[in-house]
Amino acid sequence: MFTRVALVGASVLLLVLVSGCTDRPHLPGEPDEEPITENGNGAASIWYFDSASSDSRILLRWRTGRTGWVPGPQYPGDPPQSPPPAVGLVRVLISEESPESGFTSVVVHEHDGPDSAWVEGLINGVAYHFRLATHDSAQHSLLGHSAPLMTTPGSPPSRLHVVATGLGSQFFSTAAWSSDGRQLAFVRPTSHGPNGYEGNVCVFDVTTGGERQLTLYEGTDHFVGGPAWSSDNAWIVYYYSPTRTAGGIDYRVWRTPASSFDAASITAGRVDSSPAWGADGEIVFCRGTWEPPNIPELWIATPGTWAARQLTFDQTSRKRHPSVNLLTGVIVYGDEPVGSLAQHLYTIDRTGGPTPLTENRHWGEREPVWAADGRRVVFTSDRSGHFEIWSLDTASGTYLQLTRGMEDHPARTAAALSPDGRLLAYREELRYTSRGSLIIAQLTDP
Repeated sequence: MFTRVALVGASVLLLVLVSGCTDRPHLPGEPDEEPITENGNGAASIWYFDSASSDSRILLRWRTGRTGWVPGPQYPGDPPQSPPPAVGLVRVLISEESPESGFTSVVVHEHDGPDSAWVEGLINGVAYHFRLATHDSAQHSLLGHSAPLMTTPGSPPSRLHVVATGLGSQFFSTAAWSSDGRQLAFVRPTSHGPNGYEGNVCVFDVTTGGERQLTLYEGTDHFVGGPAWSSDNAWIVYYYSPTRTAGGIDYRVWRTPASSFDAASITAGRVDSSPAWGADGEIVFCRGTWEPPNIPELWIATPGTWAARQLTFDQTSRKRHPSVNLLTGVIVYGDEPVGSLAQHLYTIDRTGGPTPLTENRHWGEREPVWAADGRRVVFTSDRSGHFEIWSLDTASGTYLQLTRGMEDHPARTAAALSPDGRLLAYREELRYTSRGSLIIAQLTDP
């Protein structure tokens, strides 16, 4: 296997053919081992580092230098902030081993500012890690490394349907497949609300392309989210509040027949959200508090009486988006430490404590959903440099990137995998806007 490095940009130093990513020779004058220093992007004069993968190749883009530096706020008495040092040399490092070790140089540029490079001849489905190293204007002293990126080359999914577009793209989150894979439940925003936030649960039929509205809420200040199907396709649960006004908030989990709108609340509220079905008809959901600090915990409601019991007891982190493995009963969810916006994925069963699934210090993961095979978890991650859809095989530990693009293209989030594993529904958010779309695509990767 040969790797061809195609360089795009100014002042190219290196164009090489090498036999594999793990046995590249070091560049002349490069130390055998260079410790991965944690200077942070700003200290290393790195302002942007992103990736996009396609069939057998990966595109890397970056921006370095002083031009993007903006002094941060200063407190009285603090010394003036100095700009970062000028950059004279940029190296792209690659590793198949881990985000922490096994790196060798694959691209060297004597160019400061916006730049890019293609790394070609890679193996589809293999995870590659990248870091950016900057050196001073004398080209010998290391300024620092970027945070790592991770991506897997492969063919992008083929779009089949654009189900919905509009304002308030958060309404397209946590779309859910019926167990036969023919129908997709989602929330379509209405247009008459003051902020475009109100909506109703709708059902899209993949075989006919038709759509029907299930709920009939007509208010101008309500909230609907998180629809989920029962395993027999007879019921849909979701969470709903008649008002988002602070004094009147009453989020509860509601259940309605999937054939007609006849809803009833099955939890007590006031801040219940993100329901997920268990194999035995139980409902796992998040329950917060109306008063600060409102740190949601996981709860389970038993069918029939719908009596609820608390499952997690950790007020140091917020629990988000639970999903239940219908074969094992294991719950996966997003865990967001208080004071942080970065989530990681955890699992928990009914008897043990939480176990980290994707805990790491570099990336954030959110919106996990178990695949019907009980092995894979599909989730949103920014490990490629921005948010895309990934899957993790929990048995082998293998990661696979399912959607691919650059940061200046729409971010892809909130995925749901069809029961046969062939169709992927996800939200596509236009960058820096309030608009988004719900997409159904056919996967081409295994």
